[in-house]
Amino acid sequence: MPKHSPRALAQYDFSVHIAPSGGEVVIDQDGDPSVTHDAEAVVADIAERMGGLGARPLIYRDSSGRYDGISHDGQQFLGFYPIGVTDESEALIHVDLGSLT
Repeated sequence: MPKHSPRALAQYDFSVHIAPSGGEVVIDQDGDPSVTHDAEAVVADIAERMGGLGARPLIYRDSSGRYDGISHDGQQFLGFYPIGVTDESEALIHVDLGSLT
């Protein structure tokens, strides 16, 4: 069976941009499945596109507009951590740098 990249199998719909602080911001575009439900594939996709995430913080805005953090090891999703704000600048202030390995 051929190996497919995460992007080739992706069903989710998101955008990503780099914040002035250097963190990556993932915005859910209300696809099905949501980024929340396919976070492993989304992080792998972003890491593949970027050549790895390194220690850059990764935050996520869900379809209701709330930001939370995504823990990762530079290549793979490790989990979510709560930030719980609706302002991107404020969310970036609350990034948990300890969530990165």
